[in-house]
Amino acid sequence: MGDEMNHTKVGGIALGVLVSGSLFVGCGSDAGTGDYPSKSVDLIIPNSPGGPNDTSARIVGECLSGELNETVVPKNVEGASQAIGTRELMTAEPDGYTIAISPHTGLTLTPLLDDIGFNYEDVTPIASVFETAMIFVTSKDSEFKTGEDFFDAAEENPGEIKVGTPGPTSPKQLVLDALRSEYEVDLKAVPLDGQAGQVAAMLGNNVDVVAVEATNDVREQIDAGKFVPLAAIGADRVNWLPEVPTLPELGFENAALPNNVYLAFGPKGLPDDIVETLEAGIKNCMASDKVIKPLGELFVPDPFLGADDTAAMLKDAAETYEAVVAAE
Repeated sequence: MGDEMNHTKVGGIALGVLVSGSLFVGCGSDAGTGDYPSKSVDLIIPNSPGGPNDTSARIVGECLSGELNETVVPKNVEGASQAIGTRELMTAEPDGYTIAISPHTGLTLTPLLDDIGFNYEDVTPIASVFETAMIFVTSKDSEFKTGEDFFDAAEENPGEIKVGTPGPTSPKQLVLDALRSEYEVDLKAVPLDGQAGQVAAMLGNNVDVVAVEATNDVREQIDAGKFVPLAAIGADRVNWLPEVPTLPELGFENAALPNNVYLAFGPKGLPDDIVETLEAGIKNCMASDKVIKPLGELFVPDPFLGADDTAAMLKDAAETYEAVVAAE
């Protein structure tokens, strides 16, 4: 792993390798303790099929089936920036038979922007399974060749440079808000249909820049010379883009945001022994080629983040987002 990141890696994922609604039937080692599990486990995915969270959750779920020797049943419950699926998880019995995997922003950022009635303190963290950095990229045809070019132009042309984001409650939108409120860098946000919509818009030169996750779909465009990386949105450089500066290095420290971590979690009050069983199973999965290869090595948290470390990550991310939102 590169020195540019603290405890995790970033990278890409092969999307669409698993079919929505399929069942994961266990046939591996037994990570369970006592009578748990004795039946199938529902895995709520609070996002639409085919995206990074859906695909990564299904990969981990398939492996976890083998670890638990029970079927894991993936269930997409999308809508309201993950709130609908997360609320279904929260209303389930804390017995280990309903868990979820989703980006931490639904528990740390969305509650600060919308009155959804819950936050990260209302669930039981189990483990972190996936992580991406966020970056600004532009087209090879752009006048911007570096982060300095981009921000110099933004300061000279307030409100004119169009930046594609996944939507108004995303961390990518928040960084634009922070740049405006903290540094008077006024970029015109253009909400698009998720990362796929952002990539398509950038390829079509329908926006000037996009704020995206540094996943394989973006890396492929950079490697092909179609996209030019401008700046890392986090505090650390992306390990496969060591030459690309961070927002703090460009003078925008207060606009930097945490990487997007995807975690497994259960309802509040999940018993410790069940947490330990699920954590052990996921830990084995995150060390298995069955997970590492399809996720992409650069995606896998390293070292492994179990329940306690994931809880600390949530708290730190929530505090960072709260400070940025409060400064607007």
